[in-house]
Amino acid sequence: MFVAFPGGTVGDIVPNVENSPAYQENEHVIAFLKLVSNRPNFLTVGFSQGKFLVSDDMVIRENQTYEQFLERIQNAINNLIY
Repeated sequence: MFVAFPGGTVGDIVPNVENSPAYQENEHVIAFLKLVSNRPNFLTVGFSQGKFLVSDDMVIRENQTYEQFLERIQNAINNLIY
C-alpha cells in the first residue's frame, strides 16, 4: 500500500505542508484513508486528524485501548444514516 501526502522534495527545497501527517517505517497506526481515483495510492482523510498512533495496545491521542477505539468506530459506523 502506498500512502501519499502533500509535500515532497525538489532538489534542496522541502516544503512544509501544515497538518500533513508523516508516516514512519514500522510504526503502528490506524489511518482513515481514501483512494485517489486517478492514482494507485491513498490519502489520509482529514490530514493529521485521520492518523492515530498505536503503541502498547493503546491509541495514544485518544487514550483508549485499541479494542475500545475500534468499538467506538464500529458504533459510529452502525449509527450512520444513509
